[in-house]
Amino acid sequence: MKKLFTLVLTGIMLGNIAYCEDYACPNTYVLNSGFSKFLSNATGGNFFYTKALEHVLEKQAKKEFKGNFDVKLKSFSKKDLKEGKFKSITASGENLEIDGISIQKITLNSLCEYNQLAKNESGKYEFVTDFPALLTFEFTPQNINQVKNMPEYKAKLAKINSELNGFLKISDMNFDLRDDKLIYDINYTLPFSPNEQRISISSDVAYFNNTVYNQTETASGKSVVLQFFKMANALNYINPLDFSMKFLQNNNIAGSVQNVYIKDNKVFVEALFNVTK
Repeated sequence: MKKLFTLVLTGIMLGNIAYCEDYACPNTYVLNSGFSKFLSNATGGNFFYTKALEHVLEKQAKKEFKGNFDVKLKSFSKKDLKEGKFKSITASGENLEIDGISIQKITLNSLCEYNQLAKNESGKYEFVTDFPALLTFEFTPQNINQVKNMPEYKAKLAKINSELNGFLKISDMNFDLRDDKLIYDINYTLPFSPNEQRISISSDVAYFNNTVYNQTETASGKSVVLQFFKMANALNYINPLDFSMKFLQNNNIAGSVQNVYIKDNKVFVEALFNVTK
């Protein structure tokens, strides 16, 4: 049983997930008898068994991913839970890193009211039902700034500098989240000027066509510099949020991003996943 429910958490949160946009929650299913459920609940067996499994999941997840985890299971009865049947699972992990991307928090919420795992002929556990879940990823400014260390990001920044045609050169860039906007703090130099200058560009974000876009960029003064960045499409080309979401596109994890937004000076990414039966 420990192995079965470890599969639920590690397989859902960061494991091999087969994605399917369309999913079907079961309309009919068989549970153990009402008396069995009553006896399990009345004696406290279901409660203690559920808590024990939650503890196992939290311990295993911490061992695998080095973060802090909290898991909540809703079961039908102790006997159903032993048979791999459960009503829902909510799990969250904090201070994680996936594929070199720093994430403050991941929250998983299953979407169906009935879920079941069973052992197949080869001895491996598989879902008897589709298992769709909504995962929410939270990023702080500290998380976002770590993308600057990625070789792919450095390469794109170098390309932007070449496309600015010598009018200016970006020497350093930092990111922040203020007033629920994405902030680019950019240090740059101009031709024939030895002194670095700085511009702070504030932008809203929008998500469509699988890309995060900057919108309605503003800067205090230096409007000419801002226009050069816009003409080169620089802010979208080196948008740190696109880089922070790269792990959602790898071979092991496939998800449909539903929404990207900034709230309470954090970036939230909501993605739909489904482990198919």
